[in-house]
Amino acid sequence: MTTGALHVLRPGRAALGRLLLDAGALSPEWLPVFAAVDRDDFLPDVIWPWDMEHRAWLDDPGRSWPV
Repeated sequence: MTTGALHVLRPGRAALGRLLLDAGALSPEWLPVFAAVDRDDFLPDVIWPWDMEHRAWLDDPGRSWPV
């Protein structure tokens, strides 16, 4: 799976809020807070996916660890 394919599978911010509401993982009173907080402040610059079959991180050889 390529990075482009992963991006297509990820919901946008509004869609993610709706999915969380529909799943009962986010209550309606928390929706304004969810919408106001920028998740970029909490995510690392680089995230390597976990391969459950091989029990290892999938390292992208085209990337390097952030300094």
